[in-house]
Amino acid sequence: MSKLLFVVPRGHLDPASIKRVYDLRPFLERIGYETEVVSHRWEWLWKMRMNSEIGKKGYRQFLWALNVLRMMPTMIYLRTVMARSRFADLVKSSDVVIALRTSLDEDWRTLLKKNARRIIYDFDDAVWMSDRQGFEEMTRLADAVVAGNRFLAERAAILNPRVSVIPTCVRLDRYEKATRRASHSRCVIGWVGSPSTVKYLELIVEPLAILGKESDLTLRIVGAGATRLPQFAQVRVESHPSIPYDPVRFVPHFDIGVMPLADTEWERGKCGSKLLEYMAAGIPAVCSDVGENSRIIENGVTGFLARDADEWISALRLLVNESRLRQSIGLAGRERVRADYSAEIVASLWRECLGGLPLSNAAENRLENL
Repeated sequence: MSKLLFVVPRGHLDPASIKRVYDLRPFLERIGYETEVVSHRWEWLWKMRMNSEIGKKGYRQFLWALNVLRMMPTMIYLRTVMARSRFADLVKSSDVVIALRTSLDEDWRTLLKKNARRIIYDFDDAVWMSDRQGFEEMTRLADAVVAGNRFLAERAAILNPRVSVIPTCVRLDRYEKATRRASHSRCVIGWVGSPSTVKYLELIVEPLAILGKESDLTLRIVGAGATRLPQFAQVRVESHPSIPYDPVRFVPHFDIGVMPLADTEWERGKCGSKLLEYMAAGIPAVCSDVGENSRIIENGVTGFLARDADEWISALRLLVNESRLRQSIGLAGRERVRADYSAEIVASLWRECLGGLPLSNAAENRLENL
């Protein structure tokens, strides 16, 4: 039995870690792999930093004080020594180390070079835009690279010829057990995201203002944190800001899911994970015709793609007014996920990728280059 060690940035607090590692683990174990996950940042401290923006003033001040404490030189040194010692032991005992979306720093990379038998670098964002050097070093260091979509894979292939495309998975089984929203006269349009993606909601302010004059609408926003929301008109707005959150608690209670995006290099690197959540729940989705969204959605069949405000208005109007269309699009979207993005399918793609790794011990070659 091969042992896989996943190295993730912030444990259960990182959406990419949840979707690409934690949700996938039980399915990899079913097909014979032993798995372990380690975070190179202290998860509970990161959670304090995130939640310090939410809640009463005294609570926020307390959390910020602890966050300042964690950055003191002595604390940084102690955390680093403890983490690296454990990390080295875990790396030595693993057959493959899979570093997710993290460049690590030079000392951590040296640990990998010295101790890892095989390394896979897995990423699902245009991470070179925020850390070009780290991205390039991890891509060159890896025995193989896994990219979340074709756009990312093309970038990685410039630096490493051994690149596989493996999409982000969705746990369909979790949505099968979820309670669906009871029918109601008010249509609920839902969005799940993060503080950094709230800005994209500006793209649907005008369409919702127009549609809100025609129909009774609620916009339900999940995961915005303390970020200021756009000024919506003609619709009732509900916000559930807490981070992290479980989409299974919220998505089944939407009538329509939306995923607006700008069209830049950063957004073309996104892998459509929120869109896949809507589809897995059987919720019809409308999304911007950008990047991976355009591959996931067959327009008018498994969802709707929108390139401008008029197309947003047309697609949303159809779904708001036609409950049967919502049901048929939702079911088609769910089957699309089952066929290509379910955890079972993604686990099988990982098995193919792992089976194609070099048989020789790549660590020996890396040691020669130290």
